[in-house]
Amino acid sequence: LDLDAPKHIYLMIYILWDRKVNGSNSFFFPYYEILPRTLRNMPIFWSPEELELLEGSYMLEQIADRNDAIAEDYHSICSVAPE
Repeated sequence: LDLDAPKHIYLMIYILWDRKVNGSNSFFFPYYEILPRTLRNMPIFWSPEELELLEGSYMLEQIADRNDAIAEDYHSICSVAPE
């Protein structure tokens, strides 16, 4: 599986799998419970209205590139692990 995103995507995939399969019985469950519930502080998750505040900055291009890479990786992952 060749992904465009950083290599830590493999850790994210494991965490998602572990949470789904093992739930509260996971060895890592206490850690999962202290993770942030939202990532609203990261611009790739901002609304279009919030992104307008960055108009004219290079940041918008970087966010668009990252979102494209995430979408490509998502489709790659779904092709080998559809559920």
